[in-house]
Amino acid sequence: MNPEFLRNLWLEMTLPRLIAAPLVLGAIFLLAWYVGGRDLGEVSHVALWAYYIIMLLWGTRRAAASLGDEISNRTWDSQRMSALGPLSMAWGKLFGATSYVWYCGLICLAVMAVESDQTWQVFLLHPIAGATALAVSLLAVLLRRGRARAGGRGSSLIAQGLGIVAGVLLSPAGPSLLSLSNIEVSFMVDWYGLEARPNNFFLAAAAGFLAWALFAVYRALCADLQKPVWPWAWTLFSIYVIAFFAGFTDAAAKAKGIDWLVVAVPLSALLFYVAIFADSKDSVRYRWFLISLKSGDWGRAARLMPLWLPSLPLMAWFVIALGIRTDHSDPALIQPLFYDIFKIADVKILAATAWAVAALLFTLRDLLILLFLNFGKRARSPDLAALIYLAILYWVIPGILGFLGPSWIQALFLPWPLEGPLVAIGLPLAEVVVMALLTWRRWRALAPRPMSSDLPRAQPQAA
Repeated sequence: MNPEFLRNLWLEMTLPRLIAAPLVLGAIFLLAWYVGGRDLGEVSHVALWAYYIIMLLWGTRRAAASLGDEISNRTWDSQRMSALGPLSMAWGKLFGATSYVWYCGLICLAVMAVESDQTWQVFLLHPIAGATALAVSLLAVLLRRGRARAGGRGSSLIAQGLGIVAGVLLSPAGPSLLSLSNIEVSFMVDWYGLEARPNNFFLAAAAGFLAWALFAVYRALCADLQKPVWPWAWTLFSIYVIAFFAGFTDAAAKAKGIDWLVVAVPLSALLFYVAIFADSKDSVRYRWFLISLKSGDWGRAARLMPLWLPSLPLMAWFVIALGIRTDHSDPALIQPLFYDIFKIADVKILAATAWAVAALLFTLRDLLILLFLNFGKRARSPDLAALIYLAILYWVIPGILGFLGPSWIQALFLPWPLEGPLVAIGLPLAEVVVMALLTWRRWRALAPRPMSSDLPRAQPQAA
């Protein structure tokens, strides 16, 4: 058996705890049965709430602490030196450290199954949502570990919050699944022209996202254990997410002005920013990446490639395709993206290609801002500072200038093609150039300076 899983199992599943869980939960269910008028339906409802409280509040905490506490206690480095591979470590951490949580959660599911009118597809969504929440929590700690080489309580709280969000979104009562436990299944889901029942479709979709979450934990552990991996997983996941949500843009959606590119552009941009903030922006790694490219070591360069680099051309392709298509087709198809501009100006003066180029320039500016802050010698929480700066640049300042400033100045902070392509592209291009120069200077300041012993000695001149 997996030694990491077995170790956590012995720590979690002690005899007193095994006895305490059914006693405490049984008392809660008995009280719910008595207060609810001896109705088993009320007991099932309480069991459902108890399951999600246990899995989302306690389980995500345990999953995050399975690694966060070891990093804080400085015992993780010794585990990294063991013979366990990333797959065994992922299984042991994710399901071993949360084994007692699963024990309590399965008791709740068993009680809920006694009196439940949910279909088996909806019932299976509950453990899938719980497992996804735990996987996302552990993944967040691993990514934080890779970025800052730090753990602790702050990282565990952020990881727990992300896990709760993922579990709620995939639960049958979540907004993404249309509250399937409370509706009549009388409609069909249209996905790329294929019709399926909602229960079957969302069960398959949730299982797919769970598989990606588990695979992401494995890949993150590969990186932390310094096992060479190729950077294809994030690109495939990005394509998977975009293709999944773009499949809902059927003929009825297009009639309302929702084209598949309207779905692909914001999703690709969101994935690009997620890659920027999640990836390690270590100047040493970037330096080795450039050295590998210069020396022609393509395999090593691929393994050192930043996570955001494959996302950039993917996003650029969708954005430019949207701009070109809008200039040669019905502009009403992209109205959801240009809603604020449509309220201000006539459609005919909208230069969609200029907007697309300006949007790409702003993403490059944001990337350079993050690199500039992370390359600082005394940088403390540079990603948080960058997030605050971007919120000010995109929301606070444009909101103030919308009332006080001229229209053209909006192009400094937003893709704004109303003043012509020259202004729309020129102003963000100037910002990119300025940020590139500042980032380059800070990058050069971090370069290791040669010691005096490394300098070439002057050769004595011939007499």
